[in-house]
Amino acid sequence: MEICKEIMTKNKEYKAIIYKIGRIYRIRLFKYFPECIDDTGDVWEEFWQDVTNCNTITDTEQNAIKLAEEGLSLFK
Repeated sequence: MEICKEIMTKNKEYKAIIYKIGRIYRIRLFKYFPECIDDTGDVWEEFWQDVTNCNTITDTEQNAIKLAEEGLSLFK
């Protein structure tokens, strides 16, 4: 599985990663969480959380980009 393309929202809070597996493209959506300190004083490093709720696959990179952009538009 290789990363084919990354698409970021304008506010850089969400991103889509398109993976290529053989001749199939898989789309995963992620939300950015900056470094923070919780109520108990624990420090959480920044990280990207997978927020994909289903597997989206397609057979062309062009379709994968379109589906990724549609998925990201739901987070605006």
